[in-house]
Amino acid sequence: MLLEASENAISGFKQSLKSYVQNVASESGCLHVCVRSYAGTYQFSVYEVWQDSAHLSTHYLTRESKTFRKNNIDHLVKPAEINTLELPASWWPDCNVLF
Repeated sequence: MLLEASENAISGFKQSLKSYVQNVASESGCLHVCVRSYAGTYQFSVYEVWQDSAHLSTHYLTRESKTFRKNNIDHLVKPAEINTLELPASWWPDCNVLF
């Protein structure tokens, strides 16, 4: 998910993002979550790895997910860009070598 916060809302956005990531990391089916920020910008990429599409679909229905999206509408310069990429589950253990 690519997010670009407005400069005047960056503090509140960061607090909300931190809470969201902590909640996501504890959800059933979440294998990995991390955030990357881009120097000199207010852009953030959130990478989430889910056990399967069913767990991701369930995540979208959680209170935390809905709250994060709703609360940050006014903090973002534009709507979040969300992309998904399905990988074979057998690849996941090997991915830890790359990180």
